[in-house]
Amino acid sequence: MSPHKAANTRRYSQCEILEERLALTVQAIADFSDLIQLSTNETSQFSSVLEFSNDLDELRSSYSFDGSGQTVAVIDSGIAWDHYALGGGFGEDFRVVGGWDFAENDSNPFDDGPAGFHGTHVAGIVGSQDSVHGGVAAGVDLVGLRVFDDFGRGNLEWVEQALQWVHDHRHDYENPITTVNLSLGLNWNSANIPNWATLEDEFSQLKADGIFISVAAGNRFQSFLSEGLSYPAASQHVVPVGSHGSDGDLSDFSQRDERILIAPGESVQSTVPAQLFGQKGPSNRFMASSGTSMAAPYVAGASVLLREAMELAGSSSVDQESLYDHFRQTADDVYDSVTKSWYSRLNLTRAIDQALQDQHGESIESASKLGKLSELESIDGILARTGEIDFASFVADQSGRVTLLMSESNDLKAIYDLVDEHLFIDGDEVSFEVEAGRRYTLQIAAEMGQGRYEVAFSFEPSTPEPVDFGLVQSKLLKNQTIRDGLTYQVIASKNGFLTVETTNQSSLENLDFEIYDSSGNRLVSSVSTESGDRAEVYGIKHEQYTVKFLGNHQSVDVRLTNMVRVVDSRIIVVGTAGNDVLGYASGDVHHITANGTTYEFSKSAFTRIRINGGAGNDDLKMVGTSHSETLSGGNGRVAFRGNGTEVIGRNLESVEVDGNGGMDTAILKDSTGSDRFTGSLHLSEMVGDGFRISLNEFTRVNAIAGRGGNDFAELHATDGVDVLRISENGTSLSSQGFRCYVKGFEAVNVIGHSANDREIVRSFNLPELVTSSFGKSSEAAESEEDRFSDRHSAQISTSPVADRVVMRGLSSEDSMAQLDGSLTGVVFGSQFRIWNFRDVDWSAELGEKPELSLIAVEKVYQCYADPDA
Repeated sequence: MSPHKAANTRRYSQCEILEERLALTVQAIADFSDLIQLSTNETSQFSSVLEFSNDLDELRSSYSFDGSGQTVAVIDSGIAWDHYALGGGFGEDFRVVGGWDFAENDSNPFDDGPAGFHGTHVAGIVGSQDSVHGGVAAGVDLVGLRVFDDFGRGNLEWVEQALQWVHDHRHDYENPITTVNLSLGLNWNSANIPNWATLEDEFSQLKADGIFISVAAGNRFQSFLSEGLSYPAASQHVVPVGSHGSDGDLSDFSQRDERILIAPGESVQSTVPAQLFGQKGPSNRFMASSGTSMAAPYVAGASVLLREAMELAGSSSVDQESLYDHFRQTADDVYDSVTKSWYSRLNLTRAIDQALQDQHGESIESASKLGKLSELESIDGILARTGEIDFASFVADQSGRVTLLMSESNDLKAIYDLVDEHLFIDGDEVSFEVEAGRRYTLQIAAEMGQGRYEVAFSFEPSTPEPVDFGLVQSKLLKNQTIRDGLTYQVIASKNGFLTVETTNQSSLENLDFEIYDSSGNRLVSSVSTESGDRAEVYGIKHEQYTVKFLGNHQSVDVRLTNMVRVVDSRIIVVGTAGNDVLGYASGDVHHITANGTTYEFSKSAFTRIRINGGAGNDDLKMVGTSHSETLSGGNGRVAFRGNGTEVIGRNLESVEVDGNGGMDTAILKDSTGSDRFTGSLHLSEMVGDGFRISLNEFTRVNAIAGRGGNDFAELHATDGVDVLRISENGTSLSSQGFRCYVKGFEAVNVIGHSANDREIVRSFNLPELVTSSFGKSSEAAESEEDRFSDRHSAQISTSPVADRVVMRGLSSEDSMAQLDGSLTGVVFGSQFRIWNFRDVDWSAELGEKPELSLIAVEKVYQCYADPDA
């Protein structure tokens, strides 16, 4: 019995008959028979939809269309919506979003006839998500409309009700119903409808709604041997679909007419319900079947993809007529020797390719010609596949600068370039110089995604005035085209060094430039460096300076920096409103870095360095000397002192400091929020909301919390001998050459390095400890002495050299227990968790149960000669 609907005794006997012949047949109203016609293929030549059609395989490799945003209504024997390839469920949160059972008049259209599978098979061809047996439109939603009862019987009245239901509910779901599939038909063979046809009004209404109606042409050609269609395929309001095999020729069973579209319909493997095989539980099987019933859902799914492509191309009203006409115009011609007629075989890749064609060429030679630049305002186009490129060219009828403004739709990310020319890139602005009389070719490539693009042009004619960059603090100009005499005008944002440098030395042979003041006096000429050429002056705030380039050069990167100044014995670095990368290294001289520009200053002349990150997300990297130095900081501020130098930083979101040798000491403080500290021999770090301080190779690290928030610390032992001490004054982890101390953290984890680790707990509340957790109830536990022995026996070692922990807990609230291979507990309000410390020494005050304390002390002291060590 199906778990989805109630069954009766008659279903069992009927199920046996239907399963025996493996074909779903039903009786129609009056004398009409074989409302659904279907055959199965028992050979091993099964194919999924993807495997069956090279056309669809090619499409998948070229485009990312999958039908997302649309819903297909399957009017059939229902859908086994529990099949994983169809979403595994029913309702708005699943792929089968809804439907109705007109045979049983309820809202559950599950395909649970004893030998039923037809509707489920059809639905899988439309939209199966299985990686091997995938459907045509794997992202589409589905609606199941069941018009056959458990015995395979259906009637046109139910089909008529289902069609009306589609019209009434076409906008009820998140994604509208755009397509209907009818893989069913009556025993009829004509180009015209029978006089008893009852579905025409509903078909006409759905067609007017813009819905595509795909209908199986019928499987009885061998009975008639003449052109004609089953009904309802003969209706002029629907798209009739015939079947072809792997050779592309018409299937011998497929009825045919000049209006049909031919699609794959032989040995197509798709989804089927579990009960077809007597399987219990969710459906997960696939089966091959043949017929125009299989070809119709292929076209239904294809219409979904073509609609998606046509809408991407900008079509505002896509309906059945426009889709059908486009399919016919792009189809392959197939000749049938029996009827001596030609028919249209679906070519989905060609259909989508041509739907997405725009006026722009796909190569430099075929680039579309846009005319004169002075008459050009904008261009648009479509990029529907990754790697696709459009080319468009124009003639510059004036010399000057062109600026491009780009916009993109959907998930398209495009790359814009100028063939054999170079762009000026300044942030989001792209521009280039043009000379009158030359032709330029624009190249637009899809880096990822698909969608439409638009490029707006603005043009400034050439003038003798220099390029004005205005107020400059830090600016990188990429891929500049330098022509002899080109000048930049800049204004210093503050008193301090105004530095101009080029950064791609390989292309800068014989590149020179000069800096002039506002009166036209030349102040300095560039000099060559390892990375390029450089010139700088000590600028005055709000004064204008001119940079003049000599010679012609292509693709030059130019960096302008005004972030560093000196006052008396101080070096002052001020960040920008953006994200800055700053640096300081101590040595024989002071090394300062500001967004890639480096400076060196005398160590004796300057003893104080002030670094202000300003706004944005700023990063400071510092390197100390081999001498002993100290660092203190937290929450965006840092002070670094040693070797006669003091470095103070503020408004810094990230600080990394390399001690670089010596006995370096750090004190890190928390913020008012929740912070995390990690301490180890080679790397210690304090991280809070919006700030991070990292220390490398510091020998003494102190982390102080308590300003607020829920703070957490984690200490890592070395591979040598470590001592962990925990008391009311804080927690320390120390070894030869390294000590880490934390205080005020709400939680502390300690991780030992080896099996030699040893733990000593002093003055601890043992009654709290012993009764806390041994994995047994009080009724089932052994004596208190036995439980304590079980708890700690594996932790005790007589190793003379081992890491150890010293814990001092005097509060009655202190507790400690073993959990998952670690020790966990609370000491003076801080939560501790300690790993990999093998040996445990316990000593305790006399508490409420002094006999337990004495037992504990005796058991531990016998292993250590000096329990107070």
